[in-house]
Amino acid sequence: MVEILCPHCQEEIELDDDASGEFACPYCEGEFEWNVRPSSPTLQGEPTVSQGPDVSFNGDDSSLGTYAIVAVVLGSIGLFTGFCTAGLPIFGLCNLLIVIPAGIISFMNRNKLEQFPATSHKGMVNAGFWLAVAAGSITILAQIFWIIMILIAPESSGEWFLCGSGEEIPIEWVNDGEIDCLDGSDES
Repeated sequence: MVEILCPHCQEEIELDDDASGEFACPYCEGEFEWNVRPSSPTLQGEPTVSQGPDVSFNGDDSSLGTYAIVAVVLGSIGLFTGFCTAGLPIFGLCNLLIVIPAGIISFMNRNKLEQFPATSHKGMVNAGFWLAVAAGSITILAQIFWIIMILIAPESSGEWFLCGSGEEIPIEWVNDGEIDCLDGSDES
């Protein structure tokens, strides 16, 4: 027999020499563990106090992994199409149909990550979040650029000037004091 002190009430408790597991003190009914291999290093044979039911689950949640993959895929597609369609305003608006769900899913994943802090999906969740942020930023910045261009672009008479370098500019931009053609042919 071994005699130990209850970690709660300091009363002496007798246990078998080979006893291990979770026990309840007969005096105060406080729970403690004895001879259990702890996850953190403690002294051999030292009782550890049980704090009640474990409220944090450090395992994996399969739905978190699934949604993390969906967020990464949508974020990647949104980022790629954001770069590809930055020059086309209507396609940039369509890209929001990819970016918005990616942002919502990745935001939900980040919140769920707090419930599962030691999940193996943490890297995937963070990757999905940052891909969605990047895709949304590029898409929104491109749309802001096009709104500004539409608002400040001069009204054209419908006539175009063909630059020597091949691009076309509105006729109103010719000889206006600013070089608009790559070769400067609009100001010569």
